[in-house]
Amino acid sequence: MMQNRKAILAGAGWFLAMLLTSCGPPSAAPVVTPSDTTHPPTLLPTAAISLTPSPTSIPPYPVLSGTPVPPIGGSIEVGNLDEITQLAVFSKGPAMQVLYAPDGSRLAVISPMGIYFYDPETLALKSFEPTSMQIRCAAFAPDGLSIVLGMENGTVQVVPMEGGGSGRIFEPAWDDFPYPTQSVAISNQGLLLAAGFRGGGIHTWDVNSGELLWSRESDHGDIQSMSFSPDDETLVVGSESGEVALYAVDDGAVLWSKEHDYAVSRVAFSPDGNTVASCGGDARAWDAQTGELRYTIEDCYDDLAFSPDGSVLLVGSPEWPARVYLNFAYPSTGEIYREIEQLGDSLINAAFSPDGCSLATVVNTASSWHETTIVIWDLASITQRVWTAHGAAAHSIAFSPDGELMAVGFAEGSVWLWRLRDGSIVHAFPPPTTEDDCGTWGAIGEHLVSVDFAPDGSQVYSLHANACVRSWSVSNGSLLHTMRGESGIMGPALSPNQEYVAAGGVVLIPDTPFITALWQVETGGTPIRMFNSQQVSPLLAFSSDGEQVAAFFSEDYNTSTIRIYDVSSARQLVEIDALEWLTGMRFMPGDTALASLDQHGTVRLWQTTDGTLISTLGGTPTEVEPVPTSAFSSPPGPGQIPLPQGMEQQFSLEQAAALAFSSMGDILAGSGYPDGLSLWSVPDGAFLKRLEPLAVEFPLHDHWVGGDISPIYSVAFSPDGRVLALGGLDGEVWLWGIPQR
Repeated sequence: MMQNRKAILAGAGWFLAMLLTSCGPPSAAPVVTPSDTTHPPTLLPTAAISLTPSPTSIPPYPVLSGTPVPPIGGSIEVGNLDEITQLAVFSKGPAMQVLYAPDGSRLAVISPMGIYFYDPETLALKSFEPTSMQIRCAAFAPDGLSIVLGMENGTVQVVPMEGGGSGRIFEPAWDDFPYPTQSVAISNQGLLLAAGFRGGGIHTWDVNSGELLWSRESDHGDIQSMSFSPDDETLVVGSESGEVALYAVDDGAVLWSKEHDYAVSRVAFSPDGNTVASCGGDARAWDAQTGELRYTIEDCYDDLAFSPDGSVLLVGSPEWPARVYLNFAYPSTGEIYREIEQLGDSLINAAFSPDGCSLATVVNTASSWHETTIVIWDLASITQRVWTAHGAAAHSIAFSPDGELMAVGFAEGSVWLWRLRDGSIVHAFPPPTTEDDCGTWGAIGEHLVSVDFAPDGSQVYSLHANACVRSWSVSNGSLLHTMRGESGIMGPALSPNQEYVAAGGVVLIPDTPFITALWQVETGGTPIRMFNSQQVSPLLAFSSDGEQVAAFFSEDYNTSTIRIYDVSSARQLVEIDALEWLTGMRFMPGDTALASLDQHGTVRLWQTTDGTLISTLGGTPTEVEPVPTSAFSSPPGPGQIPLPQGMEQQFSLEQAAALAFSSMGDILAGSGYPDGLSLWSVPDGAFLKRLEPLAVEFPLHDHWVGGDISPIYSVAFSPDGRVLALGGLDGEVWLWGIPQR
């Protein structure tokens, strides 16, 4: 394959032009013609491949808008947690599928919780249709008046495009229902509906009457893809086990069955109905009548598609790291005559426009399978419009001092600002770049650590893994300044008043044995404080008043130390034996205690004055023991909650990812995988509530990834205590609170 690839790339001055005389506005309905095996697609000379987006003004993130927020009641308290509920979802995660309407008038982007419809030329949002559960797959009806959705609960829904309404629901007839719907297909005449399910079930219905025509239980694993023949007489099905099978539509009889070495992620009929193509480790073309193998194309794990006129077979081929090749082949022979390279780890989905002039692709990125990018290619000029769909993990959440705005920082470095009362997007701050002198360290430099507001709410700060700090204007969204320290790329932390940034790691200052250093944000550059240690500090945390900084050091996974320093003098105040490798630290409101989170999910609370262990939080809720009043070390100060002393409280936080105290310090929120988010009472250690946002299952190569409950990467309480925000791996941000009565 590599030799073929080199030969193809040697002709980089020749590019694809489709067998169409015009690429003007789409007609009312596409005209499908048989494949032309005698005249190959014309190749036109042009300049080198352009990987630069066209100058067309396009929205940067098509699936990041927020759902409306209902009226919120009082603050979240220990006594009313039975009433807490999910209020809204901001950022619905990645793009899972893109498809054109049959008349070319709409481009649909399928996200886990809804469908976004865009103008295919301007990419302006036309409408959004939310759903009550995750969509697994979708297909337009041939007349373009409705869209077919395969749902997480195993149903198939036919939703009208115009006029609203919930549409029709088709339910499988199984005693052990539900299985998630993995694939859907609607016949070319719009009369038949087919669905494939996890576990191998296949159902077909009469669209008009809703009658179940036939069902089959396949022993070849999940049904990954299906397609009706142009004459609607047969149905081809691809399975997880690698089987490609052709079924008779009238009675469900198997006409022929073939095998791939890997799971079959995509099957498709050629427009003339003579060829079945399948993707399962490689791409194979079969005679639709006999099942005879015609040819094989190496490397196909993701997707394939025929052009509308049948003159082109597109095969998506991943090549690690971070490359996807779009191979254009002659459908008659399988010979690849054009190859386009684009960024991405895998091709999730590809769709030709009805006129064959454009190709829309969804790819996932190198850093996470949930980070997706939509690329729309003009096939005559081989130029692209890059349209990022996001899905990056929500690493940090911060509320403005007045509680009106919420900033969310995503893993790849972007920061989004929402207005809480209606879910509208105020600003979208892009990831770091080499131009702003913050992204020059590559992926590790762009990785976002935290976001925060200035004390007066006028600025939003983002802190990145290379100790780079950027500040943005809340009023107009402009970048105000960038500071990147010259030392340290480990565990940077920004002080609450945004005056200092601390970072640890490899020191670039010659003849200096100190690892952790402090810079002033406004000036940057040379450290003004050096904290004495010969060890790497991968984790730091400032106290809420900004006067202390805690640093975690470790020579190996078995030796862990927390040191608390005075910021103004760099003097060490306390040294604590942390017992385990830590993954998180946070000061409690009032700074009387420091919470540490280790690699096993155990949370410990330490006295900040002398490093005494106050309590250990781990285990299960059933092991909780009441803490007597006498266990409290001292009466609480104003606005502080007393902490128990010497008691082994039990918190279930296995593999926890984030910690947050409520503004009053009486509730501790801890995220864990796969346990969602747990809420505990700080005074007595009692387990209060578990919140379990559903995870997104996401198609990657030949299988689905994701769990039942989303891992929570960030947690934050609003200043007034009325909103609890959770940021997940899938890029969603869930808002929880007490609804207004």
